[in-house]
Amino acid sequence: KSSEKAVEMYRKVAESVGVDANVGDALYLLACCYARGEGIEKNYEESARLLEEAIVCLQYKRKCAKKLLEFCQQRL
Repeated sequence: KSSEKAVEMYRKVAESVGVDANVGDALYLLACCYARGEGIEKNYEESARLLEEAIVCLQYKRKCAKKLLEFCQQRL
């Protein structure tokens, strides 16, 4: 499996029209890639932005998403 391909696929779903669980999951997973620097350059600011979108817009309730957001914000 390619991290770069995964990032590409997450981005396609995250940018799709509509709001559903698939979009929320894609936003979260793409944010994880940015936070870890897997398949894309590490970028805490972009990770935090994606996480905020997933949490606020989609009411994404994964505790790990909120913890990762706090982690990213601490590094900005």
